[in-house]
Amino acid sequence: MAEEWMDLARALRVTENLNQFSNFLQQVAEAQMAVPESQAQAQGYVLLQEYHEQARAMAASPANTNMPATVNDNEARRQLQRSIRTAIYVQLGQLTRNRIMLDSTARRFKAYRLVSDVKAVMRWVDQRAHLLQGQEPGQQHIAALAEIDAALQQELAGNTDQKAYDELRARDEVAGFWMAEMASLQTLLGYIQGELTE
Repeated sequence: MAEEWMDLARALRVTENLNQFSNFLQQVAEAQMAVPESQAQAQGYVLLQEYHEQARAMAASPANTNMPATVNDNEARRQLQRSIRTAIYVQLGQLTRNRIMLDSTARRFKAYRLVSDVKAVMRWVDQRAHLLQGQEPGQQHIAALAEIDAALQQELAGNTDQKAYDELRARDEVAGFWMAEMASLQTLLGYIQGELTE
């Protein structure tokens, strides 16, 4: 009975992670704007375009639910790969459940990091628009634009993995989410790095 409750808690946590992942990617998608052609190569606009491409790649990437070699049920394997949220989740072994939990947590973490950077760029856009007041950048703006660019770089440098992990953890605690099996930052980063090299 206790294990059934644990499985339910895990399944709910995966669902929470994936919902937040989707919400974070939606926030990135909503950060769209018309960029004046003459300013398209400005630092923040270039970064924003890169972040949109990263978000599209994240949204398109399938969940990594590779099953351990000991699982022989091909139908269960196909169903799980179609949807992390299936009822099969509860019936699979601990190793697979841990992998699903880790994958959903890593997706949420990467999307949150991306949203943090996008928000920094959007502040850059607002500061730049306030300075230029609809004008094209000119000699009179060079020093102020350099300060705005430097502030963006400083903010992006402050958006560290540790900061993102701590912020997500604090949000989870406030929301009362189940955190008993939350992966450490080192585990998440190792998993993400492994995904990039596969």
